[in-house]
Parts: sequence; structure tokens; C-alpha cells
Amino acid sequence: MDNRKSSDHTKSLEIVIPGQVVSQKNNKQIIPSKPPRLVDNAIVKKWRKETSEYLSDTYKDNLRGKQVVAIYTFYLKDRVRRDIDNMISSCNDALVESGILSDDNWKVLRIGGAEATVDKDNPRAEIVLVEDEWDI
Repeated sequence: MDNRKSSDHTKSLEIVIPGQVVSQKNNKQIIPSKPPRLVDNAIVKKWRKETSEYLSDTYKDNLRGKQVVAIYTFYLKDRVRRDIDNMISSCNDALVESGILSDDNWKVLRIGGAEATVDKDNPRAEIVLVEDEWDI
């Protein structure tokens, strides 16, 4: 059952994240402690910091406090196998950290679709965010 509410004033943002999106879930390191902790490695931390800063500087508009449907297109640098859900998660975290979205939980964000193809000359992620409303 679809609980969306129609709106005549739908806002959308088209976001481009240049470069190959990293996979946070596949780039973890164990921190010895009691109990041991699993944290993002330096590659992920660097990518998330640089991407969040880029998004903050480039996209002054945001959809904070709104319910949003996201559609992702990933242009990969090569044909290496990558999990699309891991790339989505990395992008979502950067969108939240940059302030474009308030959160990426189910009450705020729905995944409208995702696809991937190869563009070795211009790897990137293109994300369309569309304001929507649904009952929680």
C-alpha cells in the first residue's frame, strides 16, 4: 500500500559526486579494545570528509527535514564487482554529513532506484533527490 501524499510544490535536487564512490562496508579496520571495535579505515574517512566538504561547498540548497526519494546512477571506473547497496550507503552518509539531508533512516529516505554502468573516463555518482511525503 502506498501512503504517499500528492504535492504541487515538489522540490528536487540533482547531485553529482565526482570520482569512484568507496564502499564503507568493505573498508573497515579492527581497533583492539574490549570489546574490539570495527571502524572505517583511512580511505573511507578521507573520501567521506572530502565528499561532504565538496557537497557542502557545491550544493547550497538542501532537503533537511523533508521526506525524500533518492534515485542513484553510479558510473564506475572499471568492471570490478562492487555492491551497489554499499555505494548507496556511502553516498547517503555523505549527504547527511554535508547537511543536504537530515538523516537517512526509513522515516526520511526511500530508495527509488539504483543502477550502475562503466565510465572509465568520468567515474561519478549522480543522485536525484525528490521531495515526497508518506505516512509514518
